Amino acid sequence: MARVLIVEDEERYREIVARYLTLRGHEVFETATGHDAIAVGLQRRPQVLVADWMLRHSVHGLHVAEALHAADPGLHTVLVTGFPASDLTIDRQRVGIVDLLEKPFDVEDLGKAVENAANALPGSEGEVIAILIVDAGGAIVHRNQSARALLKALPAGEGAAALSDVFPLEQAVALGEASEDWRQATPVGEPTHSWWVRTRALEGGGQLVALCTLSQEWRRYDPRVRMLLGLPLGVAASSAFREPLMLVDDSETIRETFVAQVVARGGVGHAAGRHRQAIELFRGDDAIRSVILDWAMPGENLRATVAQLREIRPEVRLIGTSGEDRSAEFSRLGIDSFLLKPWTVAGELASLLESESQRSPESHP
Repeated sequence: MARVLIVEDEERYREIVARYLTLRGHEVFETATGHDAIAVGLQRRPQVLVADWMLRHSVHGLHVAEALHAADPGLHTVLVTGFPASDLTIDRQRVGIVDLLEKPFDVEDLGKAVENAANALPGSEGEVIAILIVDAGGAIVHRNQSARALLKALPAGEGAAALSDVFPLEQAVALGEASEDWRQATPVGEPTHSWWVRTRALEGGGQLVALCTLSQEWRRYDPRVRMLLGLPLGVAASSAFREPLMLVDDSETIRETFVAQVVARGGVGHAAGRHRQAIELFRGDDAIRSVILDWAMPGENLRATVAQLREIRPEVRLIGTSGEDRSAEFSRLGIDSFLLKPWTVAGELASLLESESQRSPESHP
């Protein structure tokens, strides 16, 4: 039987799933939010995550899967969604997703999916930074492959048993204190080298320790690392990406590229291939303030979608995009901003968002 973590904000679903899996002999932990799920996951180190893809807050089930899989590729996920599975664009191997279940689902199907996930082979992808989990006494109880690779160079090797085997005692004690920022520390036996280190206190007195070499400084800003450390998402070098963004486009390639580029800049990117899915995403995450709408989507009613988005959140910033200059047509629909394709996230989009934020600072605190 397996240790299973459930994150589901609909209490009825969560209770049914938890009761069923407990009756099947699994050790079950349950949470209602993505933030809590990451904290519990680090503390309990489940083998299987059952996550609702669309949670009510900015950290969704997919974010939880990405973060916990980055700390431990041995974790496998069963993702639950209210959308048709074919509508979701997910790199399953990178995130460790074994199965997708569409709501409403049969609990027996869930049971089989959990058993398949528990028996799946550990993955090798997904790690973005070295992670140690240390108990209240300083003993290392978990290290991912990236951490093992760093520890190999130390006298104690990758099997280092305690944080004091990794850093001199004085530094190890200091690292056990509250850490509000990254700091440089010199590992045991490596007097000429330093690592970037940041810690997060865990319930029960343990802590997560994130490590990277000075040459891997960029890893500190990865959104998955920020989630593991309990830091807010949307904090980026550019003010343009402080709030989650959503792109509505029927091109899978464009959607994947958009999300990857936003994430690479420390932001949160959503993408929808149909208007119906976009409305549900928008309704589910009240932090989304900007939506980019493609003109050429056959079978979709752009005017009706604009009206629905405005009804849900009147202050939403709507941006139209097309391969031809359709700024006038978008303006008649109540969309005042326009991006001419091809555009880039770091270029034209960032400039547009920053300029509009400067003109309307009261709308984007």
